[in-house]
Amino acid sequence: MSRPVNLTPGRSALLWGHASGLRARSTAGALLVLSFALMAVAAWRVLDLQQRLERAELSRHAGQLPAKDASIETTGSGRLTGAERLRVNRVVRQLNAPWPAIFRALETEAAPHVAVLSVEPNAERGVVRVLTEGATLDDLLSHANRLGQRRPFRAVQLLRVEERDVLGRPLPRLNFDLALEP
Repeated sequence: MSRPVNLTPGRSALLWGHASGLRARSTAGALLVLSFALMAVAAWRVLDLQQRLERAELSRHAGQLPAKDASIETTGSGRLTGAERLRVNRVVRQLNAPWPAIFRALETEAAPHVAVLSVEPNAERGVVRVLTEGATLDDLLSHANRLGQRRPFRAVQLLRVEERDVLGRPLPRLNFDLALEP
């Protein structure tokens, strides 16, 4: 005959299904307190990071960048040097390009056999460089000429013709500049 099993521990509590002594319980308690402390520190850091991101987003929307994030450092007097002023003016000219009119012209003159691969402004020269790819070179040339006759462009300058081999078939690319109206 078997003896009945006593499932209630005596003086020690159950830890992970085993009767444990004082040392195991105190170690488990210390680990539990330490894990809660680490979770609290992690939560505090996440909240701090979220607050800093919100402040940066608000200052960006207000048009003000924090001083340490500004890409242009000024001299000690707070005034821009000549080189800094030139760099700022170049960026402003590129941002002030007539983008809606440029995109409207590109969309209006879109052709089914011509893909516009890139559009890059060059504010110093007053041009927009365009890279297109199409079924035939004639399609690309007529597309470029139509763009040159639309506003805000005043002229077209052809730069380079390349040919890629796609599945054994030549695919031409045309690189050209569109001069912007002054």
